[in-house]
Amino acid sequence: MYDVVMSRLAEITKAIETLRLELPEMGDWLEPGHRLEGLESCDRRVRAWSAVSGEPPLVAALYGPTGAGKSTLFKLLSGINVPSGEQVRPMSRSCALAVPPAWADPAKLAPVFPTAELVPMGDGAALLAPGQPFGRLHAAVAPSLSALGPGGSSLLLVDAPDYNGVDPGNALRAEEILLRAEILVFVLQVDSYLVARNVEELARAARLATRLVVVLTKARDSLQAWMAWDDLCRRLDDPAGLGPMFADRRADGLSCAEVVRSAPVFMWARSERPELSGIMAREGSSLVDRLAGQEARKVAWEGVAGAAHEAATDARRLLAKALEASEAAGKGRASLVADAREAGARVAGREFPFGALMQALVKEARSALPDWWKIVSVPVDWLFGTVKTVYGKASEWIGQVKEMVVQESAKSENREDVERRVLSREADALLDSWRSRPDLADLGLESSRCARAREALLAAPLPGVSQEWEATLRDEARRWVADNPGLAKGLPVISDVVMAAGFGLLVIDLGFSGGLFGTAVVVGKLGTGGVIAGGAGALGIWGRFLGEANMEQMLRRVDATWRKTRASDLSAHIERHLVGAVAAPLDAVLGRAKPERLAAIGEAVRILETAGPGGPMGS
Repeated sequence: MYDVVMSRLAEITKAIETLRLELPEMGDWLEPGHRLEGLESCDRRVRAWSAVSGEPPLVAALYGPTGAGKSTLFKLLSGINVPSGEQVRPMSRSCALAVPPAWADPAKLAPVFPTAELVPMGDGAALLAPGQPFGRLHAAVAPSLSALGPGGSSLLLVDAPDYNGVDPGNALRAEEILLRAEILVFVLQVDSYLVARNVEELARAARLATRLVVVLTKARDSLQAWMAWDDLCRRLDDPAGLGPMFADRRADGLSCAEVVRSAPVFMWARSERPELSGIMAREGSSLVDRLAGQEARKVAWEGVAGAAHEAATDARRLLAKALEASEAAGKGRASLVADAREAGARVAGREFPFGALMQALVKEARSALPDWWKIVSVPVDWLFGTVKTVYGKASEWIGQVKEMVVQESAKSENREDVERRVLSREADALLDSWRSRPDLADLGLESSRCARAREALLAAPLPGVSQEWEATLRDEARRWVADNPGLAKGLPVISDVVMAAGFGLLVIDLGFSGGLFGTAVVVGKLGTGGVIAGGAGALGIWGRFLGEANMEQMLRRVDATWRKTRASDLSAHIERHLVGAVAAPLDAVLGRAKPERLAAIGEAVRILETAGPGGPMGS
């Protein structure tokens, strides 16, 4: 049986380690200021149990507001003399811990309180020393604990700080003890049972404590104590009052209200000389029996299971929020990318590198010529005469090309400037559209940020030409030359004319014409400082040339590949430099909510949710 318990404990420990790694940062992101009490409590409990051999100890904490009588009760139970009564002591940094002789070894005791610094108490005066470290526990051996009952030998008794002290450290120190204790003795002065802070802490105690015990102190008599308690329990059902505060359910299925109602309640009348015998149970066993008669392993497992349930509840809530945020961020970013792709397609549709096609055709045509033709070097006018004599009709096309080049040479503009100008207009349109969308309001697209994003896009080097398109171009040129050997023989002369005129490649700019046979021509080397020149003669010249040269179908295939590949390259360019500049908040969300991270949290939650209060102890 114990092997089964330890095996389940190991699974829970691993799950808690995952949540310790992932949840705090996620909590700071999604629920800033919310403390993951279940995770912290379960972490402390599994670490404590895993570190000891044999039966685990039970930590019983005396918890309550200032002046309720915690220290007096601690002194009577443990026999350790600590400042109590009306004395004032800085409890925020000086918790008292009483341990039975079996737990006197500091090496054995330290793992039970993994977040504390254990020091010998010496005498009660040590609790009054100022300037002590925050996490210090003053431990003292208390033989009288073993005499309380059969469970006394494994009972570790803590006098928790006042959670409502003037020093904020009091509340923090009290929380540490609350998250560690299996048995919580809520000590409350009967006159203050409806004080808001006390009611809030009672709800927390009911949610986190494995076993809750309530002691109403400084009562005139039992009648006053039980009337006060009954009144409090009635108020737990008021939906307009205390009800919502006590509505949460624990791992054992009980609501916090049910835990409070079922808790053993004791009355301790006001007395100048208080004694343990003066503590009266409303029903059932005495307070000493409640503390020292517990089955350590069963209660410890219930503590682990309860804290695991609380941790799983927090984790599942954060997981749902993270998934929602991730889905929204993913949709937002996908819409930005879709817009970038449309913009890239529009930019790519502005031009077609016709000159690259001509260069490919000329190269393939030259490779098909006889060797003697390839080395001819004569004046251009002689070449025109030769072409007219030998090729007849093809020479007319050459003359038309030469005429067009001469006419358009005076109207030139750098090709890269043209493309950047088009990108600039697209960027302005995209940013204006994104700023107007309510679903992208969290991006913070103020004017200065948009201006920086636009500048980043325009300053980035433009992408090169796709190898896929170049390969398609070569294949199409090779096929055309093979299918049109007569016409192909005139193409080298066309190339010589263009080069003689001081130009590289001809590239049609479709931006102003709206079609491949348009009225504007870009002249220059593909992708490297071309020249654009608009001319009304282009439509007729290129239309007749393409039709008579049997090139139209080839150009359609080359154009389709160009648009596809260039749009892809430019879309990626816009996505990288414009979308990347504005989508940082979305990317941060997606980075925090990575699928593998959420999956790990989900698996840890699944393990913790199977740690029922009975667990292996009930088998």
